[in-house]
Amino acid sequence: KKLRNRFRAWCRHYIEFELSVIWWFRRDLIGRGIAVPFRHLISRYPYRDISLITWAGYGIGIYVLGAKFAFAAAFNLFIVLLFRILIAAKRPIQFDARIIQLADRGPRSYAFPSAETHMAVFIAGSLAYRYNDFAFFLYPLAIFYCCMVAFTRIIAGSRFPHQVLLSLLSGFFFPSLYSPNYSTLSSRLARFVGRGHKK
Repeated sequence: KKLRNRFRAWCRHYIEFELSVIWWFRRDLIGRGIAVPFRHLISRYPYRDISLITWAGYGIGIYVLGAKFAFAAAFNLFIVLLFRILIAAKRPIQFDARIIQLADRGPRSYAFPSAETHMAVFIAGSLAYRYNDFAFFLYPLAIFYCCMVAFTRIIAGSRFPHQVLLSLLSGFFFPSLYSPNYSTLSSRLARFVGRGHKK
């Protein structure tokens, strides 16, 4: 029982720390200076949010990679939404009512996994791997874009930092069903790096 109480106390302190990070981007002069440019990439309307690029990439992926990619992406999204319901993770606003969410304002919407972040990793990574000859350019671009999406979720106040980080990891390690030789994006990168060393 003591161990459980200690764990709960640690969780409370950690949540308070992450809330302070969110508030730092809103109250501190430096934090606000960092956050302001990113606010232009955030909207409660999907067609004005940075995640619109992800769904445009989904359309490109269907054209380039075909039905297997469409199924894999749809399956990823289904699993994310299912886990949201099962985990029922709370958003920052449920711990601090003063936070105004700049995106994802649905009152019954859960926080983890972040569909925008997970799908950004899956779709951007899949397209980058498809054009492996341009990996020196596309992999850094995909990583930069995924980090941008993840960061905007924190700036929006709709996700805790740990929820965003875990969503990045879930997109990174979740199976890409359309590619039998490379089950995950992580294994793809390992193959790519290994091939570079052999050369």
